[in-house]
Amino acid sequence: MNTIKAIGIVVLLLGLVGIGVGGAFVGTGVVRNNQIATSLRAEKVTLGISAEEVCFRQPKWDPLTAL
Repeated sequence: MNTIKAIGIVVLLLGLVGIGVGGAFVGTGVVRNNQIATSLRAEKVTLGISAEEVCFRQPKWDPLTAL
C-alpha cells in the first residue's frame, strides 16, 4: 500500500513539473512574440501591398460551392 501511495505522489509531482515547464514555454513564446511584434512596428514593416489589394486578391467564398 505504501509503494502505491509513493508512486501516486511521484506521478502527481511529475505532472505538476510538466505543467510548470509547459507554462514556461508558453510564457517564453508570448515574450518572444511581443518582442518581434514591437521590433516590426518600430521598423514599420508592411506587406508591401494595400489592404484593398489583399481583399481584391482573395477569392470570394461561396457556401454553395464550398461543400
